[in-house]
Amino acid sequence: CSNNARNIGIAGGAILGLIIGNSVGDGKSGARATGALLGGLVGGFIGADMDRKRCELSRVAKQYDLDMTFSAINANGEVVSTTAPSKTSDGAGTDKTVIGSTVTVRDKEGAVGHFESGSDQLTPKAREYFAAIAAQYSTKNMLEGQTDPKRREEIRKQIAQRRIFLIGHTDDTGASDLNAALAERRANAVASFLRQQGIAESALYFQGAGETLPVADNRTEAGRNANRRVEIVEVTD
Repeated sequence: CSNNARNIGIAGGAILGLIIGNSVGDGKSGARATGALLGGLVGGFIGADMDRKRCELSRVAKQYDLDMTFSAINANGEVVSTTAPSKTSDGAGTDKTVIGSTVTVRDKEGAVGHFESGSDQLTPKAREYFAAIAAQYSTKNMLEGQTDPKRREEIRKQIAQRRIFLIGHTDDTGASDLNAALAERRANAVASFLRQQGIAESALYFQGAGETLPVADNRTEAGRNANRRVEIVEVTD
C-alpha cells in the first residue's frame, strides 16, 4: 500500500503539463506553471487511485484466496512495475508517465475457477469476488476523501474519460476456435457483471484472446491454470 504510482503520476503529469502549458502559452512562465500544476494534479490523481486500487485489491485477493497481479501502464503502452524504473530492451529509460493499470485475476491452483469447465456463467464465488473488485472501480470510491468541489469535478471528468477493457484467456485444451469463442463469452460475462455493479456501459469493452497469449507452459496443470485468467485493463482515455 505504498504511494509509488502517485509520486510517478505527479512527476509525469507535471512534466506533461509543463510541455502543454509552454506550447499553449507561447513560453510564458504563468502558462507553464499552470500547466505543470494541472498536470501534476491529474497525474497525482491517476497514480493515487492506482495505489488505492492495488492496496484494496490485495485485500480482496487475500480474502478470496486469489492469484492476482497488478501492474502500471506507461505512456509508451508498456506494462511496467510501479516500484522500479522501466527499461527498454536496449537499456534506455522509458516514459514513466502513468496512463493506466492492468490487473490479472486467477484462482489458486486446484480451485474451481471463475467459471465451470466449458461454461460462460460466473460461479457463485466468482460473483462475490468480482463484485468486490468492481467496487474498487466505482466512482464513489474514486471520489472518496475529495472535498473540494472543483477538484471533485476534475476527477469526474477524468473518470468519464477512462476505459476498462476485459480480456478473457484460456489454456490450449480443446480446439482453438472453441477456446476463442469461449474466452469472448467469458469476457463479455465479466463485463456484463461489472455493468450490473454500476460501472458505466460506455466505459466497458471486452475481448476474448483464447489460447493465443499464454503466460505459462500449457503442458503442465499449473501452467494451464495460470493461463486461464481474466485481465482488467484500465486506461485514462
